[in-house]
Amino acid sequence: MKKQVILGLVVMISLLVLVSSAQAHNITLNEPETGDELTGNYTLNATTTINFLNVNFSYSTDNSTWFDIGTNNTMGTEFTYEWNTTELCNGNYTVNATTEWNSSVVAHMAYANITINNNAITLVTPAAGATISGNYTFKATTLATRAYVNFSWSNDSGGNWTEFGSNDTAGTEFTLVWNTANVSDGTYYFNATSNCTINDNKTETDENQGIVIRNAVAAVVDSPEFSTIMMACLIGLLSISAILLRKKKE
Repeated sequence: MKKQVILGLVVMISLLVLVSSAQAHNITLNEPETGDELTGNYTLNATTTINFLNVNFSYSTDNSTWFDIGTNNTMGTEFTYEWNTTELCNGNYTVNATTEWNSSVVAHMAYANITINNNAITLVTPAAGATISGNYTFKATTLATRAYVNFSWSNDSGGNWTEFGSNDTAGTEFTLVWNTANVSDGTYYFNATSNCTINDNKTETDENQGIVIRNAVAAVVDSPEFSTIMMACLIGLLSISAILLRKKKE
């Protein structure tokens, strides 16, 4: 009987230790929260109920494959990390915070479903409604480093697009000189498209509308040029006419 009591106490104590341990290793993702919209540089924040060596932050688009954002290795109970959200495409993501009880066992994860919304790329020139001609310099800028920017035009209000050039010099400013005479005069839409991150194949696009290409020059009717002889003849004719009118009056 005593053995059974002792065994029961051991089991209860073990369960209490396990429950206490699970609670002690709990982690909370404070920022962001589900439903938040993130832009620019965003500070991630997670807290734990006991001291940990580190917390790792990561993101996913499908809750299956996870990509590393970064790790805070400062031991404690509060962990932050500055995340440049412009490196990703606009869209919906899941962010998690993870800490480990040991090198192989994940103690806890905390999740938040968020939306990233940045003006990641801007078509600077031509501006909407501009009139352009000849060799024109197209310019686009990005908030974060991009590998390339493609430039395209549409003459059916954005229904179909034709790419006319690309700048693949990685950076945040992209220019391209294009001969606008390659297309007929008229009203066009133009856009600039870049990649968002090396971890996916999505792209970001900025579009400007109502841009007029005008290269044809209206025909100019030249004024007639009178030679010296023609002028002399005209003066002579006027003089004779004047003499004849005078004699008629006399």
